[in-house]
Amino acid sequence: MNLYSAINQALHIALETDPRSYVFGEDVSFGGVFRCTTGLAERFGKHRVFNTPLCEQVTFCNLLPADSLHLRRDV
Repeated sequence: MNLYSAINQALHIALETDPRSYVFGEDVSFGGVFRCTTGLAERFGKHRVFNTPLCEQVTFCNLLPADSLHLRRDV
């Protein structure tokens, strides 16, 4: 097993075991730059694995309400 496969497997486990877990970032729903998130969006849905803009401020402000209600757990 290589590093990319290990990361992908760990993300699968995290999303399977905790329904509050999300994976988000630039191109993660397409598999990510290094293909570490391949298959996650198809298996867990685009509401839990989704792309965000490169701008950290926009990402933070969009996710802050869910965090304050303890509705999400980022991976």
